[in-house]
Amino acid sequence: MTAKRTITAAACSRQERALELRKAGLSYEEIAEKVGYSNRRSAHQAVTSALRKSSRETTEEVRLLELERLNRLLVSVWSSALKGDEKSIDRALKILERRGKLLGLDGLSNQRAPSRDGAAPRSTPKESPDHDIDRIASILAVLAESGLVPAAPEGTDSAEDD
Repeated sequence: MTAKRTITAAACSRQERALELRKAGLSYEEIAEKVGYSNRRSAHQAVTSALRKSSRETTEEVRLLELERLNRLLVSVWSSALKGDEKSIDRALKILERRGKLLGLDGLSNQRAPSRDGAAPRSTPKESPDHDIDRIASILAVLAESGLVPAAPEGTDSAEDD
């Protein structure tokens, strides 16, 4: 007999399920609870093992997965943001900022200095919602041209509605 353990079909199935849950964004604690592992470490080992067996995810594949998640989130707030809903505008900007970081676009934009307390820069209160909408629309137009997000549906371009 060899020193290596043979993995049963049931164990392999659990590992694949753990990997799918991880791809869906669940934490290792949540995966352990849902799949039946004793702790987060066991869930992590299962995901790692499943990744080794699969055609290893490359950094680009993970980036694309994250972009798809962000796209879905952006679509969910986009219409409300274009209508001027301030919470939706704020959420859309945060999603776009996260996308920018993921894509390495931060160095390309005009960055504001952090506040004195070290907090991340935010839009100044003097900037109007229209300014934010225009900013979102211009960023999304560039992303749509590059194929990274779907184009805005007809009739949602508020930049020309002024």
